[in-house]
Amino acid sequence: MNSVGDGRYNIVYTENLFEDLRELYLNVAFISMSEETAYAFINRIWERIEVLSYFPNAYPEVEWNSNKGNGGTVRKLVIERKYIAYFYVDNEMNVVVIGLFYGGMSMDAVIERIRRYLFGV
Repeated sequence: MNSVGDGRYNIVYTENLFEDLRELYLNVAFISMSEETAYAFINRIWERIEVLSYFPNAYPEVEWNSNKGNGGTVRKLVIERKYIAYFYVDNEMNVVVIGLFYGGMSMDAVIERIRRYLFGV
């Protein structure tokens, strides 16, 4: 059940997402030589992901995968023009954020990682 109670969806953060954000934080901190810059960047990403609590089904479906077994279709949210958060909405008004991917990453690698998360293969 939706614990927010006002029609918003609950955001479920997977361990995959936390790992992706940790790695991104470390990369940004290394490249910029600034933990403050990395922290601000990750905060912007969190803020964009939180937007999914309102109308998550308005975001485009991915063409390559249907997540019918878990209750929803995989969708994507583009963040900062370079990153894509993949997610699905389950039958209990939860937005499950699978992970965050660099937009230039091989699509085959993205699909493989998402399928491993969804179906354990």
